[in-house]
Amino acid sequence: MLRRILVALDGSPYCERATELALRWAKQVQASLTGLGVIDEPEICAPEPVPIGGGAFKLELEETRLQEARVTIEAAVEQFRRRCQQEGIPCQGLVDVGLPVEQLTREAQRADLVVIGQQTHFRLDGEPGRTVHALLKGPPRPVVVVPEQLPSRKNVLVAYDGSLQASRALWAFCQLGLHALFEQFHVLTLDDDQQRGVLVSRYATEMLQLHGIDATPQVLSLSEGSADRMILRVAEERQAGLLVMGCYGRASLVEWFLGTTTLHVIQQSTIPLFLYQ
Repeated sequence: MLRRILVALDGSPYCERATELALRWAKQVQASLTGLGVIDEPEICAPEPVPIGGGAFKLELEETRLQEARVTIEAAVEQFRRRCQQEGIPCQGLVDVGLPVEQLTREAQRADLVVIGQQTHFRLDGEPGRTVHALLKGPPRPVVVVPEQLPSRKNVLVAYDGSLQASRALWAFCQLGLHALFEQFHVLTLDDDQQRGVLVSRYATEMLQLHGIDATPQVLSLSEGSADRMILRVAEERQAGLLVMGCYGRASLVEWFLGTTTLHVIQQSTIPLFLYQ
């Protein structure tokens, strides 16, 4: 069962939506929240070429950026604490210094679930989303990636390819009890072999049935389009408010994370994603 949710805090609008979703779920399942803001000092102070005599200017610039990052992160953590108190949710707010993905991975050992914005801005001048992508290479716990706007839909789409990673993601979703927060469930399998696709989807629907969940299976051929677009299209058709999928999958069927599909789904999704490997 879901007892503690870790929320990544960076002061961005995506962070605010992540907090909103975590508060909603925590209230429904009576879980506590931990908010973690990380000052990305290693990136801000990373060595880089400077012109002769420019060392002092670089140090001054680093101090300015560190201070800006500290102010942003501390404000985000304080806002998180206030929102939790207003909603009556037990919480703790933490500020740390280091590489965000490393600090989040470490703190996740004391949580059941990590909730993070679709884009992250821990380093003020860094690449948005870099922490999300790094975290999903080896997530310590299931990760929910939250877009800038939250839908109110109560349906779930499970993108299932029969891989170990997809199986773990579905199992973790059921074990955490998140299915109790939704109403309708759909399983999508992409396979050019219809018979094999039906068999693969059956594993998912039977797993859901063990937890008292009736799900509608759907098998589509990959010849109908790119996997990421098909997944997002079906999610929209099914009015899904959450998409469950593994971070990696069988390359013969779907080219998942660090290929194209999972990365594109993360970047383009307008609904929260429940991801695990």
